[in-house]
Amino acid sequence: MKILFFSILLILVLVPFSSFSYAQTSYDINIPTGSASPDAPYFWQSEKDGSTTGDISILKGDTVVWKNADSATHTVTSGTPQDGPDDLFDSGLFAPGKSFPYKFDQEGNYPYFCLVHPWMDGTVFVSEGYAI
Repeated sequence: MKILFFSILLILVLVPFSSFSYAQTSYDINIPTGSASPDAPYFWQSEKDGSTTGDISILKGDTVVWKNADSATHTVTSGTPQDGPDDLFDSGLFAPGKSFPYKFDQEGNYPYFCLVHPWMDGTVFVSEGYAI
């Protein structure tokens, strides 16, 4: 009887705090075959929503994994082609079949691009929670 009482008490104490935790999630952005060409129809494809803009909206604590399905080597570098890298993250050169994960721990907008193919750019939009 004591064990049952303490089990119920423990559940009642922990349940209210469980709503404050968020499950970490990972989202893939694929770099499709042909992306190295500036004439490609698109350079990124998000598995989250199918968009091909290179833009993705995630929550703080989520991870984005860029996967190179192209036949060319690429980078995923924070910053913009106009201003250059901002040194927040950089995959370095990663070959076909390889991937680069990055976990976003702060809210904000994070532009990125490929140093080798600067027409390939996008933005990761990180928020604290979902908009209502």
